[in-house]
Amino acid sequence: MTHFRDLELKDVPQLVKLSNVELGKNYLTSIQLKELKQNKNVSIIVVEKNEKLIGFRIILSGDFEDMVGYIGEKHRSILSDIQDKGPFLLSKTSVIDKTFQGKGIMTRLINYVNDKLGGHQKTIISIGWKRGNRIPMKSILEKNGFKEFCELKNYWKSDSLKREFICPECGTPSCLCSCVIFVKES
Repeated sequence: MTHFRDLELKDVPQLVKLSNVELGKNYLTSIQLKELKQNKNVSIIVVEKNEKLIGFRIILSGDFEDMVGYIGEKHRSILSDIQDKGPFLLSKTSVIDKTFQGKGIMTRLINYVNDKLGGHQKTIISIGWKRGNRIPMKSILEKNGFKEFCELKNYWKSDSLKREFICPECGTPSCLCSCVIFVKES
């Protein structure tokens, strides 16, 4: 049976391992996850099946300035079209283990998060990772009422160089994948 719950510290090693496979080596570290867990504006929901962590979603809540702070100041002008649509819920990262994809688990996770955290938020933002010509989350998000808002080219390049994470699509020295922002207004 699939179960959704808040991240516990004991989950961090499993989450890092899953992140290394699905998002790239060192994309998320145990230090980052522990810091995120301490932030009152961040929720990390994990998906568990038979006591094994098979997925997670990292969500930030806040106002427009919080969203710009996360997505990046250089993207403020693009994001200004949604400036008056807050408060916001931002799904920063969403992952389901490859062996469990295509079974409706991500849709259930999206709905769980929206039901649990989205009550007083006017707008939910979800970030999709564009790898080559594919946006793996696109059909799931659109099926759940999200609309594609914009694409930020080479979004992870400077971050991958600074933090030295290895993109599973691009390899090293840097990630050239784009970020596609999806928006759902209530």
